[in-house]
Amino acid sequence: MIKLETDGNAEISLKRYIFSAFKRNCLLMLIVSLVLFAFIYLAIYVIMIIKFLNPGLIENFANFILATYSNSMPKPETQEFFLYVFTNNIGCYWNPPKLLIWTPLFGALILGLSFLINGIIVGIAAAILGLKYGPLLPIAGLLPHGIIEIPAFIIQWAAILRWQITTVTLIFNLVRGEKIDKRKVKKDLISVLILSIISIFLLFIAALIETYITPLLIRLAR
Repeated sequence: MIKLETDGNAEISLKRYIFSAFKRNCLLMLIVSLVLFAFIYLAIYVIMIIKFLNPGLIENFANFILATYSNSMPKPETQEFFLYVFTNNIGCYWNPPKLLIWTPLFGALILGLSFLINGIIVGIAAAILGLKYGPLLPIAGLLPHGIIEIPAFIIQWAAILRWQITTVTLIFNLVRGEKIDKRKVKKDLISVLILSIISIFLLFIAALIETYITPLLIRLAR
């Protein structure tokens, strides 16, 4: 009976921590979402303008991108492709060379650049696929896994922002000799850990969908 009660309490505590992590960082997630989608829409708008002014340039660029990625990526619907997608996505923030994004203050600049690059990539991919193959292909090729992958990135970015805010504030308080709210720091760091774990789990699911479901939908859309 004691064990069951302990397990029940642990489950309730975990749910409370997860709820608290999202509640404490919901504003950051909203800001991140707005910035990301602003860059996506900007990229789509720019591609549409270029298509109007110079259609051949978009065609050549699309062929170049398709040729480049088709040569460097494993075949879809294989374990190798799944590992490629999953490790590439989580590697954006957990590969040793890219851990600089967790560096206090300096990492915030890298995070801003990550917003820009990812937003532009998604926008360009959606616009080019839509212009070249019609609206169904980008929907089939991006939406099934993107509906999980994009929130996963948003959650991870919010976690990194929370880490940046917490660590920079902590450093400034130490330098100025001000009192540190250890309880708040602990809660913030726990929320960073929880959000990061949730993000990795969602990226795992998104990689499975991109590997085994998205290719099937693309074939049906063509």
